Amino acid sequence: MHADDPAGSDGRATPDDALRLARETFLAGERIEMRTIAAALGIGRSTLYRWFGDRDRLIGEVIWREYSDLVDRAEAAADADGAAGADRILAVVARTNRDISRSRALRRFLTSEPEAALRVLTTKHGGVQPRIIKRHADRIREERARDDIKPDVDATALAYAMVRISEGFLYADQITDTELDLEMADAVMGALLR
Repeated sequence: MHADDPAGSDGRATPDDALRLARETFLAGERIEMRTIAAALGIGRSTLYRWFGDRDRLIGEVIWREYSDLVDRAEAAADADGAAGADRILAVVARTNRDISRSRALRRFLTSEPEAALRVLTTKHGGVQPRIIKRHADRIREERARDDIKPDVDATALAYAMVRISEGFLYADQITDTELDLEMADAVMGALLR
């Protein structure tokens, strides 16, 4: 698909077309607007709302896909380094957090729309946080099956705690007006897992 040919092969736009355009908009540091996306795709806004629910969920889907790609790369790097158990989990989370902290598009979103950004990133409504928790919980279960990870608590509860710690440090400048300290986040999560 090219920018001047946004529709699928049958000429009709699809949800994937909308996501692609929204992602390009987000990565360019521009504000995602439902009206603009719909107009570019030649569809009504009601169609876009039917596909995604609302603007927050569309943005959340874009961010989730970016996050998922970062985690895939972090997992590949941890595997290449031979990390296992708690070390693998911590390596993946640490690398992902650092990549997120360096995302100019995400920083622009947090700066220009702090309330929307925190709503999308840190609540179930935005669709990002629940999927991050699930991804962490799946990794914890996978590593537990191969190695001894402490503490022996529910994987979802542990993943939730890790995500909230990451959010607290990643978005500290927006939440508490303090500096990012991802090394401290690493230390706290290390204490949870070891």
